[in-house]
Amino acid sequence: MLFHCFVLAKRTFPKTKTRQVHLSCTVTSEIFSPRVFVYNILCIFFCISALNSRSCSCPPLQRPVSKSFFYNFIDITNSTDSVRRVVIGADTVSIVLCQNSTAHNYTAVADISTLSLRATYGLTATMGPADNALAVFRNSTTYRGDDGYKESQIYIESLQNKDLTWEKQYEFNFGFDFGVLRNRISLSSDIYSRRGFDLIGLIRTSGMGGQKWKYANYADMKSWGVEFTLNTKNIQRKDFSWTSNLTFAYNHNEITNLESTSSIFDLMVAEGAPLEGYPVRGLFSLQYKGLNGQGIPQFINEKGEQTSTGINFQSTDPTYLKYEGSVDPTVTGGFDNQFKYKAWTLGLYFTFQAGNKLRLDPDFSASYGDYSAMPKDLKNRWMKPGDERYTNIPAIPSSYQYANIENLDVAYNAYNYSDIRVANGGFLRLKELTLSYDFNGEWMKAIGMNRLQLRLVASNLWLIYADKKLNGQDPEFFQSGGVSMPLPRQLTLSIRTSF
Repeated sequence: MLFHCFVLAKRTFPKTKTRQVHLSCTVTSEIFSPRVFVYNILCIFFCISALNSRSCSCPPLQRPVSKSFFYNFIDITNSTDSVRRVVIGADTVSIVLCQNSTAHNYTAVADISTLSLRATYGLTATMGPADNALAVFRNSTTYRGDDGYKESQIYIESLQNKDLTWEKQYEFNFGFDFGVLRNRISLSSDIYSRRGFDLIGLIRTSGMGGQKWKYANYADMKSWGVEFTLNTKNIQRKDFSWTSNLTFAYNHNEITNLESTSSIFDLMVAEGAPLEGYPVRGLFSLQYKGLNGQGIPQFINEKGEQTSTGINFQSTDPTYLKYEGSVDPTVTGGFDNQFKYKAWTLGLYFTFQAGNKLRLDPDFSASYGDYSAMPKDLKNRWMKPGDERYTNIPAIPSSYQYANIENLDVAYNAYNYSDIRVANGGFLRLKELTLSYDFNGEWMKAIGMNRLQLRLVASNLWLIYADKKLNGQDPEFFQSGGVSMPLPRQLTLSIRTSF
């Protein structure tokens, strides 16, 4: 890798004691990696510090040849806004580099209004879900039938867990703020990479120590992501303006080491579960293989056999399960537009998410009673031989079938946790529509009023897109708080004033 910076111009501002250096930095390398990326950033700040020379270079970083890439950094300013610091605390070590730049008749790129770079690297430690490593004792009063026989007692609330240590995470973050055309277009972005280790969670034990489950440092995880905010002033006129704001975030995480074993049922529940090589909350399913001639669902079991009732939910072999995706969305964002015409302002705010999967409610059963809430899907169920060619909804078993088919409950429970009962969690929603009017006139001054605004806000007006499998359930708040009903539409009228 070759890194070289050339000083285009130097400029000093005596009043503010600010020194501005215009740099043209070029990086050519054979491979892109986080290590090379950090090296490049550190070289840039090294060159910024070299104010007494016309150019500076960094020694080559030897890496295997893979592919080529090219960077060109222009107009990086050394001013009083620059920050270079190392922060060391009891549980945190971080290195922060920041360089801010503001356009002052730039010679290289005249349209750049703002340019700032920042880079951080740190180690943090947290307690995670655990609350103790030493034994916890509590005092209480014994239960006796007669108050005269009650006495004080000490009981053990939590056993000692001396091997437990902090959750730790290394994090690297690189970000920049960029504006052009007098900041009519501005972009703020951050890219991060995290490596967590000694993560804390519950593991199953042999019970010899007095606990069936206990907290332990049981996993390592890596993740990376990108976030950005784009602001644009699309139209600016005397009586009309249109501005937009787009936010976007992408995150990917993966368990790299896991010292616990989950049953296949744990991996198939709606909350998801960790499995090495997959996201921290991955969702898995049994492979559905259609209905048999009696309308009973069939699946593939751990032996590779097609069966209806031969499913062992306590199996710890996940190899025959189908991976659906992460329960947590990998993509989230929003898009806001503001239109202003004289005293009127109209706002439209859209939200979206994608990349996650949802487990539909386990509504199907081998038997139903008078108090059962039966799913709408049963309208399209299997009802006669041959229907298995047209529907995936199993039959309602007869009392004879329920009495004579062994473990029939297993078949219907497996259906609830099969790949046929998984929906896409992505959605696009018109989250909020706002209309306001700002009054203005001499009559306001006459009564001592500085501001008067009439504002109407409509929330949750339109779920533009969602998976049809949800049957009206809201993917954004699916099973939130124990309910899955659509969000109510709301209209709010308000008056804002000041004197």
